[in-house]
Amino acid sequence: MMCSNFDNEFDVVRFPRFLKLRCATFTCLEYKTHALRIFLKTNGHLLRRLTIESEYYTSVDKISSISMEEIFGWCSNLEWFSVDLNLDSHNVPIVCLSKLKWFKCIDFGSSDVDISSILSAPQLEGFDIMIYNFDLGDRETFFSRIAQREILINLKRFKIHTFVKEDAAVLLEDQLIAAIKSAIPDVEEIQNS
Repeated sequence: MMCSNFDNEFDVVRFPRFLKLRCATFTCLEYKTHALRIFLKTNGHLLRRLTIESEYYTSVDKISSISMEEIFGWCSNLEWFSVDLNLDSHNVPIVCLSKLKWFKCIDFGSSDVDISSILSAPQLEGFDIMIYNFDLGDRETFFSRIAQREILINLKRFKIHTFVKEDAAVLLEDQLIAAIKSAIPDVEEIQNS
């Protein structure tokens, strides 16, 4: 199912239940998520795969009014999730991430994006992040959890897009890559093309 461009988005008050739906793609403006919210409240629990894309890239720091916690609260069976929006929050309780195997995130906003909870998903097999300002919360604890194989234990492949920016941010990306490769020597790092 693909939904795009509701001219009168706020006229959408409900979606029918799509009992056989397992995969959905939503394309929306970053600040127009009303229809998405209504759809996910009704059908999110059926989805195994969800893509949320921004119709137009904007460098504006207008953040969507929807959070990752809300999305995973409605979509408790997601195995594959791709998001290309500046979301309100990326923190998600681990209990909501029990089935997540693949995560892709594109976020060019100027706000820090803490992805430590997503990378702690117990079944996570791969991720692809292109986040201008990503963060890992308590870095020392996070890297220790990787080294002790408490998280990313099922990781098979990953990609971290790097940006030319301040030295501290590049250092964080390098530290994350090094921590993963050290703890999981046979993991595949997908190279930027």
